[in-house]
Amino acid sequence: FAAMGCASGKFSRIASHHPEDAAATFAVVPQTARGQFHSNYALGGKLGAGAFGVVYAGRCVSDGASIAVKVVNTRSKDAEADHADEAMLRAVEAETAILRVLPRSKNIVRFYGSHVGPGVVYLVMERCSTSLFPYLECMPSLTEATLKPLF
Repeated sequence: FAAMGCASGKFSRIASHHPEDAAATFAVVPQTARGQFHSNYALGGKLGAGAFGVVYAGRCVSDGASIAVKVVNTRSKDAEADHADEAMLRAVEAETAILRVLPRSKNIVRFYGSHVGPGVVYLVMERCSTSLFPYLECMPSLTEATLKPLF
């Protein structure tokens, strides 16, 4: 994983990014208590998208550290509704809770924190230089059965 650019030691000096500094989940920590997201981070280009959000390259404003930011739209899909999608909020809260308790390891992408904005949640994470997928494509002998013991 270090070959993928996922060595996380460079972030050890940024205390405010460590999950143990914020024991509560994002749902009970208002953005004003954590500071405005855009005053702390700058978003760059899109890295990818999934069912729950879009991941962007980012940078920590204070020191220029490279990060990844998952942006999740929490607005209701109902065009006439002016409220959050409760199911999406629960899903993001569950993901955040899991990310916060993962052990620190060179083999796990580090989670630095979350910020809640109007209709959006930002999940700030370590940025890897590549994903695991290209490596798996080069190894057709790896199947779900052979990988299962690793996870």
